[in-house]
Amino acid sequence: MSLNAPDVQSDAQVSQDPNIHTTEDQDVTLRCTHKISNYDAIIWYKHIPGLGLEISVHGFTSMTSIQNPRYSMTIERSSLSTELHIQKVKGGDTAVYYCAVRDTVILIHRNTVQESDNHNNGYN
Repeated sequence: MSLNAPDVQSDAQVSQDPNIHTTEDQDVTLRCTHKISNYDAIIWYKHIPGLGLEISVHGFTSMTSIQNPRYSMTIERSSLSTELHIQKVKGGDTAVYYCAVRDTVILIHRNTVQESDNHNNGYN
């Protein structure tokens, strides 16, 4: 059984452990590190060849939402890392796993009001 967390790097911002091989009913931990200090969410995707991506686990800072009760995640903000834990691996867990880090984006909306060339606003 193979759980792939390929050595994926996106502009050297996020990296993962390479392939992990295990046997059924073993516990597995996949590790992801990143260089994004100002982030607000981490998502672990599962990709089974021939099928689309599905979210396995996602978390906002330390909160975790789990799709599968055997999957859990820890977030280490100080070391900029996360781990996906899979308990008692089954054949259906064989997939490629991707870690994605969402950085915090601050959007500033600025309204510009232009003054009219006619300062008397139509009054003489």
